[in-house]
Amino acid sequence: SAEPLLSRVVRERTLGRKNQGVPESGNGLAGVMAELNTNYQAMKSMLGFNNPTLSTNKFSLRRELLRIQPNAEGDETWRETLRRAVVRDLRADVPEFENLVSFDPYTAPEPAIVLDFGTTIQADTNFFGWKSTVGGESFYPSDHFSIKVRSVGIWFSNYNDEAEGLTATPRAYLVPVGADMMRIPFSGGQTREWNVVDQILPLPNTLKETEFAQRLNNWVPMNQLKGILLSPRTRRYASIPAMHDAGGAGSLTPVAGDFTGNTYLVGRSVWNTRWVLIIPGRYLLPGDPNAGIQRFIEGIDGLGGVTDIRLAFQTYQYASAGG
Repeated sequence: SAEPLLSRVVRERTLGRKNQGVPESGNGLAGVMAELNTNYQAMKSMLGFNNPTLSTNKFSLRRELLRIQPNAEGDETWRETLRRAVVRDLRADVPEFENLVSFDPYTAPEPAIVLDFGTTIQADTNFFGWKSTVGGESFYPSDHFSIKVRSVGIWFSNYNDEAEGLTATPRAYLVPVGADMMRIPFSGGQTREWNVVDQILPLPNTLKETEFAQRLNNWVPMNQLKGILLSPRTRRYASIPAMHDAGGAGSLTPVAGDFTGNTYLVGRSVWNTRWVLIIPGRYLLPGDPNAGIQRFIEGIDGLGGVTDIRLAFQTYQYASAGG
C-alpha cells in the first residue's frame, strides 16, 4: 500500500536534499521521492514494466457475449436482441450519455442502439465471463496482473453501404463506465478495482478571464472561452470509426486486415465491470437516424442487416516474475 508514503508526504514540512536535481535519501519530500525511486528501480524488471507483451485480440459480441450461433435461427435471435437494444433518445434513456459522451449538436430525440456488458479476465471463462466450452472464442491470460488498452477498434459484419443502404463511414462510442480491474502482483490472484475519473485539469499557469477580452483577440468571442478553459471538467469520449466489410470508405478485408485502432482508451484496463457501446442512428444514416437503425438491423430487403459486431483490443500486458 502507498498509504504510509502518502502520509509522510502530508507530514513533511521541508523539501529535503537534492544532488544535481536527483532526490537524496533522508528527510523531507526529497527523501520520500528517493525511496520511491529506489523501490521502482528494483521492482520494474520483476513486474515487467521494462518489457511489456503486446497483443491484439478480437471478440464477437454475437457469439462470445450473447451466445447466439451463426445460423438461420440465430440470425432472428440476433435481430431481436438488437431491436430490444434500441433507445428512443440517448439523453433521456442512457444516463451515462450526458456526462461521458461528446455529441454536438444534440437534437432530441436521438435514437441509438445501446449494448451494455462487462468484461473479465479469468482462467476458465471467455472475455465476457461465460464458461468457454467451444472453440473459436478468445480470452486474456489470468497469469498477467495488468492488461491495459493500447488501442481499440469496432467492426460491423455484413454491413451494407450501397446507395439504398447506410453511410460508408459509420461511427460508434465504446465507453468504460464501470471499474477497472487488475490483479495484485505476488498476491495469489487477489484483485483491486479502480474507479477512474478521466479529468481535464486546470492549466498550470493561471489564466484570468480578462485575458480573453475581445480587445486582445477580437476574432474569438469572449463568451466562447469564459469559464471553459479556467476550470477542471470530466473528459468526454468522442466517437470512433467502425470498420466494415462492405467495400466503401470504411471497409476492411476480414481475412487480411486488422482493425484501425483508436488510442483514446490508452492506459485503461481491458477488464472492466461495465462497458457501454453506443451506435447512434445519426452515424448510420445522417439524414434519417431511425431509418439507419432499421437498415442496420433488418437490412434493405428486410431479410437481415449486420450479422455481428466485433471488438478488437491491442494491449500491453505485464506478468510479474514472481507470479
